[in-house]
Amino acid sequence: MAKQACIHINLSISEYNRAIKQSNPKDKSKLLNEAYIELRDAVPLAASAAGNDSRWQALSTTVSESARVNEKYLITALKSECNSVNYEG
Repeated sequence: MAKQACIHINLSISEYNRAIKQSNPKDKSKLLNEAYIELRDAVPLAASAAGNDSRWQALSTTVSESARVNEKYLITALKSECNSVNYEG
């Protein structure tokens, strides 16, 4: 489940990075919304992973903050946590 969550998280980060480079406000808004949806899709997957294995508690906690905290403040932690998922195999 952690790997599945990170698929959504990585897509979200990619969309977010594309969005911040946009000069057209409509395009930027659309991409930010897509990024947010991907991030929110990761929440139940990360929670399930954390429920099955406490190693993924940090991932679950960080991604759950996306409802209250702008993604730009979560990206560094999310990347690090997803790198751990990829490392753990």
